[in-house]
Amino acid sequence: MGKVCYGRIKSKKALTNVSNKVPNEYKYSSLAELNVVLKQCNVLADRGSENSKIFLAKD
Repeated sequence: MGKVCYGRIKSKKALTNVSNKVPNEYKYSSLAELNVVLKQCNVLADRGSENSKIFLAKD
């Protein structure tokens, strides 16, 4: 899996490819661990601000 090169291919397609592949090939137990893997692909996962719907959502 290579790095995402923004502007060279459509970002949505590139991010979809990374997000589909990472969970199948890597085990992680926190957002920080996930980001270690994603950083290799030039991608970062973010929960958003403290008042955002995503940040406040419960599993």
